Amino acid sequence: MGTPIPNRRIEAMSSGSSEVRPYKLTPEELAALPDTPPMTGKRKKQIGLGNRDYTPGQRQKGRTIKEEPEIKHIPIGKAVSLTVQQAKAIMFLLQPIEGGWTEDELVGEHANAPNDWRDEAAALNGMTLGDLINALYVGMDIKEG
Repeated sequence: MGTPIPNRRIEAMSSGSSEVRPYKLTPEELAALPDTPPMTGKRKKQIGLGNRDYTPGQRQKGRTIKEEPEIKHIPIGKAVSLTVQQAKAIMFLLQPIEGGWTEDELVGEHANAPNDWRDEAAALNGMTLGDLINALYVGMDIKEG
């Protein structure tokens, strides 16, 4: 059926809400309903809006702020040797201009069509996906010549 489109004329013609009409199910209608398990009160803490009498120094009184552990990331892989043209192509595609790509988007594009690069990025044609990933996330050694 779809979503109704709001129309000011139709809204203005409405007479407002109707009254609530209570209805009690008959025993036959109750018997036709599927069995459901009874609700149990497992919730121990009532949901509330918190302490309305909050003072700015209150948070530090009972709690200590844990320092975040330092994450040490050691890349697993090796730096890839690239030509100057390949390195320039990667840097061209990652330029932070409108329409520039992130590393993940560049990997996705290369995975979809590894030999369809043109113009400034033509040097990436034939590069393996693993080499491109290692170049982006581990590092690249640029070889002259």
